[in-house]
Amino acid sequence: MRDKALQVIKNESNQRLARNKLREYLQHVILRRLFEQNLLNRLIFHGGTALRILHQINRFSEDLDFHLEYQNSKSITIKELDSLKQGLELAGYQISLKKQVEKTVKSVFIKFERLLYDARLSPNKSEKLNVKIEVDTNPPEGFQTETTLVNKYFPFAARHHDLSTFFSGKLHAILCRSYPKGRDLYDLAFYLSHWQDIQPNFTYLNNAIQQTDSNQPQLTENNWREFVKNKVESLSWNLIKEDVEPFIENELDFILLQKEHLLNLLKK
Repeated sequence: MRDKALQVIKNESNQRLARNKLREYLQHVILRRLFEQNLLNRLIFHGGTALRILHQINRFSEDLDFHLEYQNSKSITIKELDSLKQGLELAGYQISLKKQVEKTVKSVFIKFERLLYDARLSPNKSEKLNVKIEVDTNPPEGFQTETTLVNKYFPFAARHHDLSTFFSGKLHAILCRSYPKGRDLYDLAFYLSHWQDIQPNFTYLNNAIQQTDSNQPQLTENNWREFVKNKVESLSWNLIKEDVEPFIENELDFILLQKEHLLNLLKK
């Protein structure tokens, strides 16, 4: 399987795209392994990588974000993470893990060693390619889910947010994240231009906002666009573009990422 990873980028001359494509293949490898361990049926897949893999959004992503279906559901254990590492090593990868446990979020960085060097994407043998798995053990209530079969490189089934809940998660990130993230704005433009008829899941959105800041007002069908528009207008667009540029699949999409275009989409 490690040889397949190198084959995926064999003919890619653009170093930035090659790194992104290599990481994306490894994300599929990890998801397949989690599926084989019967872990994906305990986790809800969401976030930017889920949008990329499930809905083909035109930008790459870094992390694999999940949350538990219920607060008391069984989370991923240290033993299961060690089993994930062993499975990847059996597939030919050199792996190290870095685990972090916060109050409600469990994270593990899966570090693929020597792969960038062997793929001729780095002159440094010690540089690692990282994929982060993050599990929220206390997600906001009100999300809706679907199950999708993915078979780009090999098959696995993933439970994930439906489009309305995906949308709400992105709006929550834009409104409540402590720092501006261009990938959030790119994803919002993708939503508004591809799924004009989908409304946010307001139950999930408001519960998520209340978890972050209980003083925030309730968002509704009548006011959410105005709140988001005000947020977009307040951001430094140079910082937004710097954040998202490394992950854009097509350079033309980067040129089209303009504040005025997004504000016009929010008016519709």
